[in-house]
Amino acid sequence: MEKPVVSLVKCNSYESETVYLAVEQACYEAGFPSVAGKKVLIKPNILSDVPPERAVTTHPEVLRAAIRFVQKLGGIAYVGDSPALHLPSFSGKKCGLRDVCEETGAEWVDFTRKPIKVKNASFLKKKSFIMTRAVETCDMVISLPKMKTHQLMYMTGAVKNLFGLIPSLLKSPYHMRCPDRKSFAEMLLDIYQTVTPVFSLMDAVTAMEGPGPNSGNPRHMGLILASTEALSLDFTASHIMGYDPKMIPHIKQAIKRKMLSIDTINDIHFPLDSPEAFRQESFIRIRQNSKTGFLKTILGFFHERSILINEAPKPLFNDEKCTGCGDCSEICPTKALTLIKEVKVIPDYKKCIKCYCCHEVCLFDAITIEGKETI
Repeated sequence: MEKPVVSLVKCNSYESETVYLAVEQACYEAGFPSVAGKKVLIKPNILSDVPPERAVTTHPEVLRAAIRFVQKLGGIAYVGDSPALHLPSFSGKKCGLRDVCEETGAEWVDFTRKPIKVKNASFLKKKSFIMTRAVETCDMVISLPKMKTHQLMYMTGAVKNLFGLIPSLLKSPYHMRCPDRKSFAEMLLDIYQTVTPVFSLMDAVTAMEGPGPNSGNPRHMGLILASTEALSLDFTASHIMGYDPKMIPHIKQAIKRKMLSIDTINDIHFPLDSPEAFRQESFIRIRQNSKTGFLKTILGFFHERSILINEAPKPLFNDEKCTGCGDCSEICPTKALTLIKEVKVIPDYKKCIKCYCCHEVCLFDAITIEGKETI
């Protein structure tokens, strides 16, 4: 059986032509598919509409390069995403991605407009999802993630990026039904089966380390990754970040479901540079928890899940930094947060499922995760 291919290309700055040449090389080496005459939905990561230097979103120059390359090959580029709180005021302007669409002629898609139900015959957790209509009107999807840490899933990459196909607050029920890492990973893989991207291109010129995916710190990596197989790309990216890839929840479950036949990084073909040239052991990661097997054997799945959620670190709220915007209470799937007039969030930890959605959407670093959760 042929090895999956992941191309790694050095890219030390976001200068427009430098990024384009790196993206072009990465795409060609990884076997970019034919897009001539096709409507191509390019799905960047826009967790929140903030300036690109914060490393929260896919950088606009990487999106520009992806659009240019698709258009060069005769494809018709569409771009869209739906952040956790997709308010009417959301424009994609602060992060620079909307301007890139206007400058290149790519069509911006509003994911909240007339979403549709998409079925998955091979589901494990969810047999259907409410998604943007663009997955039906476009011929193919390209995932354009940012290399970042993630409090719940340890890292966010090409597969997790597809969660944004579900518009705005419609994501919250999925967090509630899949509150632990394992069940959420299984749900992500169901999304991946439902809408499998034909290609994935990761912005790792500047990544995010520490308490991601919104409150971490930028870290220069100088890299563009590309592959026709999103899971193989995520395996590679997590290795470069210093993780054990097989402990990343969605990769672990993909191997169990026989969706991924990789045991080590050597099972992937790298036509250009080796991942070891970019791996950074000092990368600040989310601490991985591997103590689920014994509990599951002794206590059974449901008791185990309850214990793991209860033992998981809690989100903590800093009243001095809180502005009272209310985003955290609005996104909370279990309504565990109450905002009072004195600009203070009151958490009900009995309701909290430790999904960390509140931490994801806070733009003011007012929410942290208790304990030493990074290494």
